[in-house]
Amino acid sequence: MIRSIACGVVLALGLLLGQNPSSPFTTSVNGGVLPSITSSCTNPVAGPVSSFGCTVTANAGDVIVLLGVPATSCTTGIASVVDSGGSTATLIGDNGVVSCAWVFSSASAGSHTITVTPTSPVSFPAVGVVAVSFINATTPLDGTVLFNSASGTTTSFSVGPITTTLNHDMLIGWEEVGNFGSVLTFNPPIFTMLTANCPWCPYGTTAAYLFAPAPGSYTMSGTVSPSSPNGSNSILLALRSQ
Repeated sequence: MIRSIACGVVLALGLLLGQNPSSPFTTSVNGGVLPSITSSCTNPVAGPVSSFGCTVTANAGDVIVLLGVPATSCTTGIASVVDSGGSTATLIGDNGVVSCAWVFSSASAGSHTITVTPTSPVSFPAVGVVAVSFINATTPLDGTVLFNSASGTTTSFSVGPITTTLNHDMLIGWEEVGNFGSVLTFNPPIFTMLTANCPWCPYGTTAAYLFAPAPGSYTMSGTVSPSSPNGSNSILLALRSQ
């Protein structure tokens, strides 16, 4: 997708299941507790800006995920990704263009300001940060991060399927469409946990999460209304429970 400041963008950080989200599951797994969202944040900015990010509160041992579209190359365009709490960022996926995902393992308890510094100022970066409890800190990712980008007029989006190997993974997804007025309808509906709209930015943001109760294939998909004239960017990943 070619980013455009002439049109709005709607962003969504969420996760969708290809299986029935009402499938029964217990409150513990593998002798531990099911993953849960500790906190999340987003900070829409216009720009050009020389750094951007936001702050989450974590429990000891949480895994922090940063993902989105930083408006530059995820590899050559980013000078640093820093956690004020001291955790080290690991780039766990990028689509070779501008969609990226990083993870910080074994966070300390307290406040964590995640700051992304590009190699040169960027306009309208769009990222979200989520702190998740009871995730395997040694190997947080189950499988690989999936990306899908579309150009031109977009009326729907889809990324996946992602194949999970463990019970009670947590799926996290991100969706961006190039029209601020668009409303994203996810299939099935997501549980919203974070909303931040920015009328002077070319996007708004929404965050949500759901569990993958059993190993299987999961796809994040939905519709865009009205249509987006500038395509879409989608990210989907799975985190392992402890």
